[in-house]
Amino acid sequence: MEREERVRVCALGVVERAVEGAKQRRSHRLAVVPKRLRLADRPPEQRLLVLVGRALFGFFFIWSGLAKVIHNGEWMGIQWFKGSEESPGELYLFLNYSTGPFKGLWVEVANNAAAMDVIAVLVVAGQVLVGVGILFGILTRLSFFFAGTMMLTFYSVNLWPAYNPFLNEYIFYIGIFAVLGALGAGRVVGIDAWIEERPFVKKHHWLGWVLG
Repeated sequence: MEREERVRVCALGVVERAVEGAKQRRSHRLAVVPKRLRLADRPPEQRLLVLVGRALFGFFFIWSGLAKVIHNGEWMGIQWFKGSEESPGELYLFLNYSTGPFKGLWVEVANNAAAMDVIAVLVVAGQVLVGVGILFGILTRLSFFFAGTMMLTFYSVNLWPAYNPFLNEYIFYIGIFAVLGALGAGRVVGIDAWIEERPFVKKHHWLGWVLG
């Protein structure tokens, strides 16, 4: 009996250590960024710089989205931004005069009414929603991902030979978004910092890839 009791105690000890080890491993998964890069471990001035950058880009996206449907304080609507061959708008001109290897695709899209209806709404709503996410630090990494995807799409519209494919503003934006997303910019005076402390998020560590 004593031998069986010792075996049982040893087995329980092994199980407890295994469970504790699993808990510790899970507690570290949420921190996607290496410790040396986490904003919580950086000087206050660096965290402030990240916050200012996030706020500027958030405002930039919100303003860009609203400016496509509001002109001189007057609501113009999606049609004004979208345009057509008879009455060219910003989106139609941007796509119809595309350059580079994807020119044919974008010109075809510009002259497809159904496609333009969808793209116009996606651009305006996408920029506003991405801007809100970045500005307030909500689903920040996911917001930066969609911001980068949007910039990559714009980048594909204007390429060589008319535009330098390397010295391009969209490439600059994508790089900045990647850095801010990797650093977890939403944790600096952002709502994501509060969300990440919720039990549900701690239990589902994969959410760390879209928050922060």
